[in-house]
Amino acid sequence: MGTPDDYCELHSHTNFSFLDGATHPEELIARAAQLGLPAVAITDHAGLYAAVRAWKAAHETETDAAREAGLSPVRPIIGLEITIPRSDDELRLARRGRKLNDPLRGAKASRGWPGEHHAGPIPGDHLVLLARDVDGYTALSRLASHGHLAGEKQFPVFERSLVQAALDDARGHLIGLSGCRNGHVPRLLLAGERDAALAVARDWAQHFGDGDFAVELSHHLQPDDDWLVAQLAELAETTGLPTVVTNEVHYADPDGHRLQDILVSIRHGAALEEACELLLPNAEYRLKTGAELARIGESLPDERSRSAWE
Repeated sequence: MGTPDDYCELHSHTNFSFLDGATHPEELIARAAQLGLPAVAITDHAGLYAAVRAWKAAHETETDAAREAGLSPVRPIIGLEITIPRSDDELRLARRGRKLNDPLRGAKASRGWPGEHHAGPIPGDHLVLLARDVDGYTALSRLASHGHLAGEKQFPVFERSLVQAALDDARGHLIGLSGCRNGHVPRLLLAGERDAALAVARDWAQHFGDGDFAVELSHHLQPDDDWLVAQLAELAETTGLPTVVTNEVHYADPDGHRLQDILVSIRHGAALEEACELLLPNAEYRLKTGAELARIGESLPDERSRSAWE
Protein backbone atom coordinates (compact mmCIF):
# COMPACT_ATOMS: atom_id res chain seq x y z
CA MET A 1 0.00 0.00 0.00
CA GLY A 2 3.06 2.26 -0.07
CA THR A 3 3.55 4.71 2.79
CA PRO A 4 0.49 5.55 4.92
CA ASP A 5 0.58 9.17 3.74
CA ASP A 6 0.36 8.04 0.10
CA TYR A 7 -2.59 5.69 0.61
CA CYS A 8 -5.48 6.15 -1.82
CA GLU A 9 -8.78 4.30 -1.45
CA LEU A 10 -9.43 2.41 -4.70
CA HIS A 11 -12.76 0.72 -3.93
CA SER A 12 -15.64 2.80 -2.60
CA HIS A 13 -19.39 2.98 -3.08
CA THR A 14 -21.64 6.02 -2.85
CA ASN A 15 -25.41 6.09 -2.56
CA PHE A 16 -25.46 5.67 -6.35
CA SER A 17 -24.82 2.01 -5.57
CA PHE A 18 -28.54 1.98 -4.89
CA LEU A 19 -29.53 0.54 -1.50
CA ASP A 20 -25.92 -0.52 -0.89
CA GLY A 21 -23.74 2.58 -0.52
CA ALA A 22 -24.81 4.89 2.30
CA THR A 23 -22.91 8.11 1.53
CA HIS A 24 -23.41 10.89 -1.01
CA PRO A 25 -20.40 11.47 -3.32
CA GLU A 26 -19.86 14.93 -1.82
CA GLU A 27 -19.77 13.48 1.69
CA LEU A 28 -17.28 10.81 0.68
CA ILE A 29 -14.94 13.34 -0.93
CA ALA A 30 -15.28 15.71 2.03
CA ARG A 31 -14.41 12.92 4.45
CA ALA A 32 -11.40 11.96 2.33
CA ALA A 33 -10.24 15.59 2.46
CA GLN A 34 -10.59 15.60 6.25
CA LEU A 35 -8.58 12.38 6.53
CA GLY A 36 -5.87 13.62 4.17
CA LEU A 37 -6.36 10.97 1.48
CA PRO A 38 -4.79 12.22 -1.77
CA ALA A 39 -7.22 10.29 -4.01
CA VAL A 40 -10.40 8.22 -3.85
CA ALA A 41 -11.81 5.90 -6.49
CA ILE A 42 -15.58 5.93 -6.93
CA THR A 43 -16.56 2.38 -7.93
CA ASP A 44 -20.32 2.18 -7.86
CA HIS A 45 -22.15 -0.89 -9.11
CA ALA A 46 -22.51 -1.05 -12.90
CA GLY A 47 -22.25 2.65 -13.68
CA LEU A 48 -20.52 6.02 -13.47
CA TYR A 49 -23.53 7.76 -11.95
CA ALA A 50 -21.58 9.61 -9.23
CA ALA A 51 -18.65 10.67 -11.41
CA VAL A 52 -19.69 14.26 -12.11
CA ARG A 53 -20.75 15.03 -8.55
CA ALA A 54 -17.57 13.46 -7.16
CA TRP A 55 -15.45 15.42 -9.63
CA LYS A 56 -17.12 18.71 -8.66
CA ALA A 57 -16.75 17.94 -4.97
CA ALA A 58 -13.07 17.12 -5.44
CA HIS A 59 -12.56 20.44 -7.24
CA GLU A 60 -13.89 22.20 -4.13
CA THR A 61 -11.12 20.63 -2.04
CA GLU A 62 -8.57 22.58 -4.10
CA THR A 63 -9.96 26.01 -3.22
CA ASP A 64 -8.41 28.55 -0.85
CA ALA A 65 -11.37 28.10 1.49
CA ALA A 66 -10.70 24.37 1.72
CA ARG A 67 -7.03 24.92 2.45
CA GLU A 68 -7.87 27.46 5.14
CA ALA A 69 -10.20 24.89 6.69
CA GLY A 70 -7.31 22.42 6.87
CA LEU A 71 -8.64 20.13 4.16
CA SER A 72 -6.36 18.25 1.78
CA PRO A 73 -7.00 18.26 -1.98
CA VAL A 74 -8.52 15.00 -3.21
CA ARG A 75 -8.16 13.60 -6.71
CA PRO A 76 -11.16 11.56 -7.87
CA ILE A 77 -10.50 8.30 -9.70
CA ILE A 78 -13.42 7.18 -11.82
CA GLY A 79 -14.32 3.52 -11.90
CA LEU A 80 -17.08 0.99 -11.40
CA GLU A 81 -17.71 -2.48 -10.07
CA ILE A 82 -19.42 -4.96 -12.35
CA THR A 83 -20.99 -8.34 -11.64
CA ILE A 84 -20.28 -11.14 -14.11
CA PRO A 85 -22.62 -14.17 -14.13
CA ARG A 86 -20.75 -17.35 -13.18
CA SER A 87 -22.69 -19.82 -15.29
CA ASP A 88 -25.30 -20.10 -18.02
CA ASP A 89 -27.97 -20.46 -15.33
CA GLU A 90 -26.89 -17.25 -13.62
CA LEU A 91 -26.70 -15.50 -16.98
CA ARG A 92 -30.31 -16.47 -17.70
CA LEU A 93 -31.37 -15.29 -14.24
CA ALA A 94 -29.54 -12.01 -14.71
CA ARG A 95 -31.24 -11.42 -18.05
CA ARG A 96 -34.61 -11.92 -16.39
CA GLY A 97 -33.72 -9.43 -13.66
CA ARG A 98 -33.84 -11.96 -10.83
CA LYS A 99 -32.90 -10.54 -7.45
CA LEU A 100 -30.12 -11.83 -5.26
CA ASN A 101 -32.48 -13.12 -2.57
CA ASP A 102 -34.09 -15.59 -4.98
CA PRO A 103 -34.25 -19.22 -3.77
CA LEU A 104 -31.13 -19.87 -5.87
CA ARG A 105 -29.18 -17.58 -3.57
CA GLY A 106 -31.12 -17.91 -0.34
CA ALA A 107 -29.87 -18.87 3.10
CA LYS A 108 -29.16 -22.49 2.14
CA ALA A 109 -26.78 -21.30 -0.57
CA SER A 110 -24.74 -19.17 1.82
CA ARG A 111 -20.99 -19.61 1.99
CA GLY A 112 -21.37 -18.98 5.68
CA TRP A 113 -19.95 -15.50 6.15
CA PRO A 114 -21.91 -12.40 7.19
CA GLY A 115 -22.69 -10.00 4.40
CA GLU A 116 -22.44 -12.50 1.55
CA HIS A 117 -25.66 -11.32 -0.01
CA HIS A 118 -25.22 -7.58 0.51
CA ALA A 119 -23.18 -6.83 -2.54
CA GLY A 120 -25.55 -6.41 -5.45
CA PRO A 121 -28.88 -7.14 -7.07
CA ILE A 122 -27.84 -10.18 -9.14
CA PRO A 123 -25.59 -13.21 -8.58
CA GLY A 124 -22.12 -13.32 -10.06
CA ASP A 125 -18.45 -12.49 -9.60
CA HIS A 126 -17.38 -8.92 -8.89
CA LEU A 127 -14.64 -7.09 -10.79
CA VAL A 128 -13.45 -3.54 -10.05
CA LEU A 129 -12.36 -1.41 -13.00
CA LEU A 130 -10.61 1.98 -12.81
CA ALA A 131 -10.04 4.47 -15.60
CA ARG A 132 -6.43 5.51 -16.15
CA ASP A 133 -7.31 8.35 -18.52
CA VAL A 134 -10.01 9.77 -20.78
CA ASP A 135 -9.84 6.73 -23.04
CA GLY A 136 -10.38 4.54 -19.99
CA TYR A 137 -13.38 6.62 -18.95
CA THR A 138 -14.81 6.24 -22.44
CA ALA A 139 -14.30 2.47 -22.28
CA LEU A 140 -16.07 2.25 -18.92
CA SER A 141 -18.97 4.35 -20.21
CA ARG A 142 -19.33 2.08 -23.23
CA LEU A 143 -19.12 -1.09 -21.13
CA ALA A 144 -21.73 0.19 -18.67
CA SER A 145 -24.06 1.09 -21.53
CA HIS A 146 -23.70 -2.35 -23.11
CA GLY A 147 -24.42 -4.01 -19.77
CA HIS A 148 -27.58 -2.02 -19.16
CA LEU A 149 -28.86 -2.54 -22.69
CA ALA A 150 -28.32 -6.30 -22.33
CA GLY A 151 -30.43 -6.57 -19.18
CA GLU A 152 -33.67 -5.38 -17.66
CA LYS A 153 -34.19 -2.07 -15.89
CA GLN A 154 -32.02 -1.96 -12.74
CA PHE A 155 -30.49 -5.33 -13.63
CA PRO A 156 -27.60 -4.91 -16.10
CA VAL A 157 -25.94 -7.99 -17.57
CA PHE A 158 -22.17 -8.12 -18.05
CA GLU A 159 -21.51 -11.32 -19.95
CA ARG A 160 -17.93 -12.53 -19.51
CA SER A 161 -17.08 -12.51 -23.22
CA LEU A 162 -18.39 -8.94 -23.55
CA VAL A 163 -16.29 -7.76 -20.62
CA GLN A 164 -13.13 -9.47 -21.84
CA ALA A 165 -13.53 -8.00 -25.34
CA ALA A 166 -14.01 -4.53 -23.85
CA LEU A 167 -10.89 -4.94 -21.72
CA ASP A 168 -8.86 -6.09 -24.71
CA ASP A 169 -9.96 -3.00 -26.67
CA ALA A 170 -9.05 -0.71 -23.75
CA ARG A 171 -5.74 -2.34 -22.86
CA GLY A 172 -3.45 0.19 -21.21
CA HIS A 173 -6.32 2.51 -20.29
CA LEU A 174 -7.94 0.50 -17.49
CA ILE A 175 -6.80 -0.97 -14.18
CA GLY A 176 -8.53 -4.04 -12.75
CA LEU A 177 -8.81 -5.26 -9.17
CA SER A 178 -9.71 -8.84 -8.28
CA GLY A 179 -12.52 -7.63 -6.04
CA CYS A 180 -13.98 -8.30 -2.63
CA ARG A 181 -15.08 -11.70 -1.31
CA ASN A 182 -17.57 -11.80 -4.16
CA GLY A 183 -14.74 -11.56 -6.68
CA HIS A 184 -13.96 -14.61 -8.81
CA VAL A 185 -10.49 -15.18 -7.33
CA PRO A 186 -11.40 -14.80 -3.62
CA ARG A 187 -14.55 -16.89 -4.10
CA LEU A 188 -12.53 -19.81 -5.47
CA LEU A 189 -10.02 -19.54 -2.63
CA LEU A 190 -12.85 -19.55 -0.09
CA ALA A 191 -14.16 -22.70 -1.78
CA GLY A 192 -10.75 -24.38 -1.47
CA GLU A 193 -10.10 -24.27 -5.22
CA ARG A 194 -6.59 -22.77 -5.23
CA ASP A 195 -5.51 -24.06 -8.64
CA ALA A 196 -8.67 -22.68 -10.23
CA ALA A 197 -8.09 -19.34 -8.50
CA LEU A 198 -4.55 -19.19 -9.91
CA ALA A 199 -5.82 -19.92 -13.41
CA VAL A 200 -8.57 -17.31 -13.16
CA ALA A 201 -6.17 -14.63 -11.89
CA ARG A 202 -3.77 -15.30 -14.76
CA ASP A 203 -6.63 -15.27 -17.26
CA TRP A 204 -7.98 -11.90 -16.13
CA ALA A 205 -4.47 -10.42 -16.11
CA GLN A 206 -4.13 -11.25 -19.81
CA HIS A 207 -6.88 -8.77 -20.63
CA PHE A 208 -5.02 -5.83 -19.05
CA GLY A 209 -1.73 -4.10 -19.71
CA ASP A 210 1.37 -5.29 -17.85
CA GLY A 211 0.93 -4.68 -14.13
CA ASP A 212 -2.60 -3.30 -14.59
CA PHE A 213 -4.45 -6.17 -12.91
CA ALA A 214 -3.94 -6.38 -9.15
CA VAL A 215 -4.96 -8.72 -6.37
CA GLU A 216 -7.14 -6.79 -3.95
CA LEU A 217 -6.47 -7.21 -0.22
CA SER A 218 -9.05 -6.12 2.37
CA HIS A 219 -9.38 -6.82 6.07
CA HIS A 220 -12.55 -6.03 8.02
CA LEU A 221 -11.72 -7.95 11.22
CA GLN A 222 -13.75 -10.97 10.19
CA PRO A 223 -12.64 -14.31 11.67
CA ASP A 224 -11.13 -15.64 8.44
CA ASP A 225 -9.69 -12.39 7.08
CA ASP A 226 -6.14 -13.27 8.17
CA TRP A 227 -6.43 -16.55 6.29
CA LEU A 228 -7.92 -15.00 3.14
CA VAL A 229 -5.33 -12.22 2.98
CA ALA A 230 -2.60 -14.85 3.34
CA GLN A 231 -4.10 -16.92 0.53
CA LEU A 232 -4.40 -13.89 -1.74
CA ALA A 233 -0.85 -12.80 -0.93
CA GLU A 234 0.48 -16.26 -1.80
CA LEU A 235 -1.52 -16.23 -5.05
CA ALA A 236 -0.11 -12.82 -5.97
CA GLU A 237 3.43 -14.02 -5.29
CA THR A 238 2.90 -17.18 -7.35
CA THR A 239 1.41 -15.34 -10.33
CA GLY A 240 3.68 -12.31 -10.12
CA LEU A 241 0.68 -9.99 -9.88
CA PRO A 242 0.81 -6.78 -7.82
CA THR A 243 -1.33 -6.30 -4.73
CA VAL A 244 -3.37 -3.30 -3.62
CA VAL A 245 -5.00 -2.66 -0.25
CA THR A 246 -8.57 -1.35 -0.20
CA ASN A 247 -11.25 -1.10 2.44
CA GLU A 248 -14.25 -1.77 0.17
CA VAL A 249 -15.87 1.41 1.49
CA HIS A 250 -19.67 1.55 1.81
CA TYR A 251 -19.97 4.66 4.00
CA ALA A 252 -17.76 7.60 4.88
CA ASP A 253 -17.63 7.16 8.67
CA PRO A 254 -18.73 4.59 11.27
CA ASP A 255 -22.12 6.27 11.74
CA GLY A 256 -23.04 5.15 8.23
CA HIS A 257 -23.03 1.51 9.30
CA ARG A 258 -26.59 1.47 10.64
CA LEU A 259 -27.93 3.40 7.66
CA GLN A 260 -26.30 0.88 5.34
CA ASP A 261 -27.96 -1.93 7.29
CA ILE A 262 -31.34 -0.28 6.75
CA LEU A 263 -30.73 0.26 3.04
CA VAL A 264 -29.75 -3.37 2.47
CA SER A 265 -32.77 -4.58 4.44
CA ILE A 266 -35.03 -2.45 2.25
CA ARG A 267 -33.43 -3.85 -0.89
CA HIS A 268 -34.13 -7.40 0.20
CA GLY A 269 -37.57 -6.68 1.64
CA ALA A 270 -36.45 -7.95 5.04
CA ALA A 271 -37.04 -6.57 8.52
CA LEU A 272 -33.85 -5.19 10.02
CA GLU A 273 -33.90 -7.62 12.93
CA GLU A 274 -34.29 -10.54 10.50
CA ALA A 275 -31.73 -9.46 7.89
CA CYS A 276 -28.81 -11.33 9.52
CA GLU A 277 -26.43 -12.57 6.79
CA LEU A 278 -27.73 -9.97 4.34
CA LEU A 279 -25.85 -7.31 6.30
CA LEU A 280 -22.19 -6.43 6.51
CA PRO A 281 -20.86 -7.81 9.80
CA ASN A 282 -19.50 -4.63 11.41
CA ALA A 283 -18.71 -0.93 11.00
CA GLU A 284 -15.29 -1.48 9.43
CA TYR A 285 -16.38 -0.77 5.83
CA ARG A 286 -15.73 2.95 6.24
CA LEU A 287 -13.22 5.33 4.76
CA LYS A 288 -9.94 4.85 6.64
CA THR A 289 -6.55 6.51 6.64
CA GLY A 290 -3.41 4.83 5.43
CA ALA A 291 -2.16 4.78 9.02
CA GLU A 292 -5.23 2.83 10.19
CA LEU A 293 -4.79 0.26 7.44
CA ALA A 294 -1.04 0.08 8.05
CA ARG A 295 -1.73 -0.95 11.65
CA ILE A 296 -3.94 -3.77 10.39
CA GLY A 297 -1.14 -4.89 8.09
CA GLU A 298 1.39 -4.87 10.92
CA SER A 299 -0.87 -7.15 12.96
CA LEU A 300 -1.16 -9.84 10.29
CA PRO A 301 0.35 -13.11 11.53
CA ASP A 302 1.82 -14.21 8.19
CA GLU A 303 5.04 -12.62 6.90
CA ARG A 304 3.95 -12.96 3.28
CA SER A 305 0.71 -11.15 4.13
CA ARG A 306 2.56 -8.32 5.84
CA SER A 307 4.88 -7.94 2.87
CA ALA A 308 2.02 -7.92 0.36
CA TRP A 309 0.12 -5.39 2.48
CA GLU A 310 2.98 -2.87 2.43
